[in-house]
Amino acid sequence: MSTPPPKAQLYVAIALLALFAVTVGYMLVVADQGGQAWERRVYIFSGVEAIVFTAVGWIFGREVHRATAEQATEEAKSAKQEAKEAQADAQKGLALKAAIEAAPAGTPPAGSGPSDASPQQRAAPNPHLQSLKDLAQKLYE
Repeated sequence: MSTPPPKAQLYVAIALLALFAVTVGYMLVVADQGGQAWERRVYIFSGVEAIVFTAVGWIFGREVHRATAEQATEEAKSAKQEAKEAQADAQKGLALKAAIEAAPAGTPPAGSGPSDASPQQRAAPNPHLQSLKDLAQKLYE
């Protein structure tokens, strides 16, 4: 169901209010008449009043709620996108943690060749790698 353009809704609301104003004017003109005729007019007037106020309230209320619903939809899309990005970042972090933990502890410092390091140096723990392992352990457990 398509919604009419906002201007059309405004025109309908204005027409209903104008009709109500004419009805009020008519009621004021015939107010000096007494008896059953007046009671019947008041009875009909209260029904017209309820219908007009309901219609005008529905038109304006629907616009207010539509704008709120559109804003909530946009915020939900944004939150979903942020959640996807956060999940991707978490997966990358966990993969990095696994790679750090899988690295051998006794690697020589970067830039030194295999012939430069003695067997004791190769077996010694790399302090930089150990600090990365400790950080990964702290962040992801």
